[in-house]
Amino acid sequence: MISSNMLRNKCFLCALVLLLSSVQTAFGAFDNTSSLLCVGTASSSSSVKPAESVVCTVTARQASVQLNATTAGFGTPTVSDGSTVSVYSTVVSGGFVLLTFTFPASAVLGPKTISLALNTSEPLQDAHITIFGVPTAACTLSCVGAETSGTAVRVNETSGTA
Repeated sequence: MISSNMLRNKCFLCALVLLLSSVQTAFGAFDNTSSLLCVGTASSSSSVKPAESVVCTVTARQASVQLNATTAGFGTPTVSDGSTVSVYSTVVSGGFVLLTFTFPASAVLGPKTISLALNTSEPLQDAHITIFGVPTAACTLSCVGAETSGTAVRVNETSGTA
């Protein structure tokens, strides 16, 4: 005969198993549908200035379903120019835990690639930024006519830049 205490204990164990399995799903194994997005903190875009702080956000997914991210699910991010990235921070957005890391944009102008892999070494799609210089008095701009091919242009003639 099953006593009421035994029945309560059995129900408690069932509830505990359900709880643990739901936690495992919420923090499950991530796959390459997870995403990496990097933008400048001042520009809010992938076009950044030298020394601008760049923040990257990792959204964890499994089969395209968003999950709560954990640092154990991902490797160490790298930047193609060797910039040092910060340790991961966590941010809650839309009810989900996201991972973020930052690094300063280098003084070396041009495109940069930010790479990240899952803890299984499977890479995510790279994120890209481009570092643009700031114009100075040494910069020049020259306009030429589309028809005359010189700096002397006709009235209403379109021009291009050289």
